[in-house]
Amino acid sequence: MKYNIKFWFYPLILAILFGVAGDLRSQTPCYTTIRDRGLQYMQKGKYILAIDQFWTAQTTCDDKPEKNDLFELIKKAQQLQISVLEAIIKQEQTALIAADSAREVATKARQLELEARLLADQNAVKAREQGRTAESLRLSLLADMARERGQFSEAIYLSRLSLYLSNGISTSMRAYGAAVRDSFTQKLLVTPSSIDWIGNLVLSGKILAKNTDQELYLLDPNVGSSTLLSPKRNDLLHLVTAASGQYFLTWSGNEPVKVWNAAGKPLSSLLGHTEPVRNAIFSSNDSLIVTCGRDNTVRVWTLDGRIYREHDKHQGNVYDVIFSRDDRTVFSRSSDGTAFVWNLAENQVIPLGNGHIYVYDLAISDMPDNLVATASADGFIRIWAQDGTLQVEKKLHDGAVLEVRFCPGSSAVMARTAAGKIFILSKDSITALSSSKPNKGAALSPKKDGILSWSDDSDLLFWDMHGMLIRRVPGIIGGITSAVFSPDGQYILITGNTGSIRLVDTAGNIQMEWPADKNRKACFLSDRHHILVSLGKQLTICPLPAWLLGQYSNLPNSNDASFLALMRKYNIQLFDEPR
Repeated sequence: MKYNIKFWFYPLILAILFGVAGDLRSQTPCYTTIRDRGLQYMQKGKYILAIDQFWTAQTTCDDKPEKNDLFELIKKAQQLQISVLEAIIKQEQTALIAADSAREVATKARQLELEARLLADQNAVKAREQGRTAESLRLSLLADMARERGQFSEAIYLSRLSLYLSNGISTSMRAYGAAVRDSFTQKLLVTPSSIDWIGNLVLSGKILAKNTDQELYLLDPNVGSSTLLSPKRNDLLHLVTAASGQYFLTWSGNEPVKVWNAAGKPLSSLLGHTEPVRNAIFSSNDSLIVTCGRDNTVRVWTLDGRIYREHDKHQGNVYDVIFSRDDRTVFSRSSDGTAFVWNLAENQVIPLGNGHIYVYDLAISDMPDNLVATASADGFIRIWAQDGTLQVEKKLHDGAVLEVRFCPGSSAVMARTAAGKIFILSKDSITALSSSKPNKGAALSPKKDGILSWSDDSDLLFWDMHGMLIRRVPGIIGGITSAVFSPDGQYILITGNTGSIRLVDTAGNIQMEWPADKNRKACFLSDRHHILVSLGKQLTICPLPAWLLGQYSNLPNSNDASFLALMRKYNIQLFDEPR
């Protein structure tokens, strides 16, 4: 049953839901400004806001002294907040007892029984829910404190109990995510130099990792094995995986492209290009590979390394190649400004358009129509049929178009211009996302329900497919470098300019965070349940908090001795319905 929380409770809930955001970069000096703001909040009794300020100063301020009192201030604010919450709990327990007593009296007064029972039940529900909310907040703070002391098992228990009582309070999942990160992260690999690329092979569940020495490792997290596939080298090692995850490609410098299977066995080498390869990709059924290079050629190969088709129609380096969805056609773009469509069955190469207008990007529709979109330096988006005929041509009037993507399950496209504008183009309309700052990037939801964009702001914006702003998503103070959806579209993994990482759900609730470090990398694992995170020379794997929570009962076993001891130690009240 819904109820009204007391007026003084709203600021507390809002502060925890949304945190204290804002762009701190323009504030100087950072440390003293944010610390003083936290002290002001403490004096006003706004302890949650004070904690957020002290944490922000600790994790983002480069000018903080080596010896500072931020952790002491955090603990002091936490203790004060816990005292406030304990007082609330005691008050609501008293109200609950009074409400239960009123219910008993009501049963004796026959003429007013129905009316009094209803009022008593309403008061009891209200008191119980307010008590649960206050207790949930107290337990999330206690979980953070236990985690800081290294009592990880206790932190897991406390944060799970906080979630049980939370009524949707986002800080409870944040506390549980931190406990999961510190308790369940497992080390997979340590290499001689910093890891600068990580990826995974979908069907096999195996992981590829490359370090700055260009060494390539294949890992199997299920058995804990790791194999060095490629030794140290001077030239950059390029990697491309098949969509199925059954194969991958590597090449470096003037070396030929090498084809591997998911077991780490080399299958063939693609011998033929006379200059370095610029890009390579598998066909959708993994039977063919297309490559392009600085020798101005495009070549199609079989898995065993045999040439199937080749053409040299471009007059400059060929930067990009893609297969159509039915694998019958290859599209390519070159530094000379040309783009071609290549019918493999007839070995016929047709130019896309008549002019030499530089094409920045190519994209293929996932619909059966096999349309291809091009983003051009002249500010046009053009959509072509598989035979090279122009279907749609629209000018965006905002400078060169740098990026184009078909919206999943649709013939509409998303485009981003050099000026930082994002447009959604359908057959009959062009809609611009009305963001106030130039966009640095965008991502399309796999659930086909929206577009995520980010600029120099700390937050991201989530739009529907008609260009209407749905919500702001909490990003990272200091600016965002990238944001990617999980394969199922349920979560967003955000990376900041400082190297910090944040996992949020699409409703904007923070699930998990990693502190700033320039050497940190992260990506979703293909099993949809884990995240790969590298820090320097070390690669780790961590479960998603919500998935891990689903593996256990939300409420620990009441017969568990550890659970009972924890209940007594912290005087935990569950505020369950009377039986």
